[in-house]
Amino acid sequence: MIEPRVAVENAAKYYRDVSGDNSQIILEEIELSENKKKWHVTLSHANPTNQSLSILLGTQSENRLYKAFVVDATSGNVDSMKAKKL
Repeated sequence: MIEPRVAVENAAKYYRDVSGDNSQIILEEIELSENKKKWHVTLSHANPTNQSLSILLGTQSENRLYKAFVVDATSGNVDSMKAKKL
């Protein structure tokens, strides 16, 4: 089984590869599935369309986009990436 750190690194790399976005990514959640076969990883990054306005208004923490990843706990491959609303 891969370590949690590897699951997070693989999810972040996958996101950067498919989106081309190199903004700062923050780990929000990580959880191993009950059957121990999948890591569920939630990452967030700044919303680039509203970043300037949020800085002026002081609402940076509320202006993040969240992505939920499913990472295979054996191979480390990312199985899926979805937008996530909190």
